Amino acid sequence: MAKTQSESKTSGGFDQAAQALFSANPLLGPQAHQFWEVQEKILQEAEQFSKHWFDRRHTAARTALQATAELFGTAPVDPGAAAKVLHDWQMQSAERVAEDVQEWVDFCTRSAEYVTAGEVSANKETLDSVSAAVEDAEHGHAIPV
Repeated sequence: MAKTQSESKTSGGFDQAAQALFSANPLLGPQAHQFWEVQEKILQEAEQFSKHWFDRRHTAARTALQATAELFGTAPVDPGAAAKVLHDWQMQSAERVAEDVQEWVDFCTRSAEYVTAGEVSANKETLDSVSAAVEDAEHGHAIPV
């Protein structure tokens, strides 16, 4: 069955668009590959950061329970001892928050390094691919001797 004129235009447009996309593959391939490699690295880093963050929150909850037990246990409360328990818990909490901030800065720094290194690598691959394609095109028209 023969195609109608509108079907030919539609499929021809798709064919041309697909051909244009795939002919640009030397330019897009390295970029897409590096994008997904960087995504994987950043996801692993985020997972590690989150794990450590949750570990610190669990530690905070456990130490808060211990501090509460010491403060409100069966013995009469000594104000000096209570102040020390609270001070110790708060100091540990401040240390955990400092660890949160340090790990966040490290996470952001490593992520920026991954993106930058990925871009440099992808651009080099793209340049190499384009250079090879240009060289092939130039030699493709040569007449063998």
